[in-house]
Amino acid sequence: MSNNSSKSVIVQLVALLKGYGIRHVVVSPGSRNAPIVHTLANQSWLTCYPVTDERSAAFVAVGLSDSLSVKEGRRVPVGVCCTSGSAVLDMAPAVAEAHYRNVPLLVISADRPEAWIGQMDGQTLKQSDCFGALVPSFSLREGDDEETHWYRNRILNEALTLLSHNGGGPVHINVHLSEPLFDFQGGELPTERVIAWRRENVVADVDVLQLTQCAKTMIVVGQSVPVSKTFEEEIRRVIADDRAVVVAETLSNISHIEGVITNIDAILASNDLSDDLSPRTVVYIGGHIVSKRLKQYLRGVKPSCSVRLTDSDHIEDTFMCLTHQYPESTFAAIVNALSSDNGHFASLWRSASLGVQPTSADELFTSQSVVSAVLSAMSDNTWLSLANSSAVRLVQSVRLSQGNVVFCNRGVNGIDGSLSAAVGQALATDNVVLAIIGDLSFLYDMNALWNVQLPSNLRILLLNNGGGDIFKTLRGLEKSEYRDKYVMARHTTTVEGWASDARCNYKRISSADELPSAVKFIFSPQERCSIVEVML
Repeated sequence: MSNNSSKSVIVQLVALLKGYGIRHVVVSPGSRNAPIVHTLANQSWLTCYPVTDERSAAFVAVGLSDSLSVKEGRRVPVGVCCTSGSAVLDMAPAVAEAHYRNVPLLVISADRPEAWIGQMDGQTLKQSDCFGALVPSFSLREGDDEETHWYRNRILNEALTLLSHNGGGPVHINVHLSEPLFDFQGGELPTERVIAWRRENVVADVDVLQLTQCAKTMIVVGQSVPVSKTFEEEIRRVIADDRAVVVAETLSNISHIEGVITNIDAILASNDLSDDLSPRTVVYIGGHIVSKRLKQYLRGVKPSCSVRLTDSDHIEDTFMCLTHQYPESTFAAIVNALSSDNGHFASLWRSASLGVQPTSADELFTSQSVVSAVLSAMSDNTWLSLANSSAVRLVQSVRLSQGNVVFCNRGVNGIDGSLSAAVGQALATDNVVLAIIGDLSFLYDMNALWNVQLPSNLRILLLNNGGGDIFKTLRGLEKSEYRDKYVMARHTTTVEGWASDARCNYKRISSADELPSAVKFIFSPQERCSIVEVML
């Protein structure tokens, strides 16, 4: 047997074809796709069928899938591979047929490097998404670094899984290849991660068998609206039975549950964690996670079993080690399938959590001390609306009550719209909504207060440190003489005038001695929206 192509993108593609059980590919001639065809033909487990005309080749592949599906009693995916240029467009009739008959046709097109598309170079056109709404399209780029390899693995898993999604259908994988093309000195196919992405609400038996082998389990709960009582009961059962350690940030809205690890950032910052604390299994449910440390930690330890529970229409591999993806509704079934031998592991994490010294509640006048003082005086039914950057991070170390609903625009973590979102949240409830926001976020969204229906139940805690102080934490940026003026956006602005124009109650403080009166001002009954500006 001759060697495979030396291009890692090609051997990775072919390795995952093997992982997904694709055993038949129709191939058409061409130079750009020659290294793909060579590597396909080099596999003893795969049958290649040469057909010169691409239009015919794609229909041959459709017919092969029809016949094999009858023979095997299931939808059998079949590939068709072509060169770059108009060749891929010739497959459109067969792609349309496959789309409307749910035939799992995998179109693999070779393409020129992206830099040469539209530059009057030979056989170049925009091949990605060339079939429009008829087929999901994915592009693969070259590169041998670890992140590119991970990215291609995720993309290929997503693409190949879609062949059987919603009854099956066509999928297009477009492979950008640069010269030289004909180096066939590659070794054996690598072993590529296959992600079990299930859309059904029942955990597959094959996955149950895998999950029962998983130990040292950590459940990570990301941002969520207040969860159902059923989910809370499951979390409490997990903790009571020591089936896993549960890690959650304030935005999860379950941080009030006893036994949930809420100070994960502090644990990771203060400990050189031993291997005994390294999870072998991670179950991640909910939305975004604020803690960059947690994401980096899990990407580093690379748990052997990583389960994402989400209703997303694409693979979400946040920790770069995903093995299973299921709908959120399967949480109880997934937890039941996990190994119950996790008591010692959960105990170690509880000890690590208790071993972290809390932030000293001294007389220092800092953003953290101000936020802690305000939150400690907050009633159980106060809702929190957090801006991004520093504001959301300041609240992570505080354990809230069950009635304290928490909101934050973590979808894209932007500076814009935090104050406007708080206004909207206050408009829809009678509860006091406390917005905690930094000066740049406030100034960016000042027009949120230009509102004839500005609700009186809105309270705003504005932390004004004269710029974006979070940029001071970026290592290396201190070397730039332009940091303060251009990056941190240093300023001397206060919002007293704007608060007056917006007919808001307003109070400004600049020392720890004034903090008790500010706290009282925030939570006293008000007839208008109220702002406390803290000058730090």
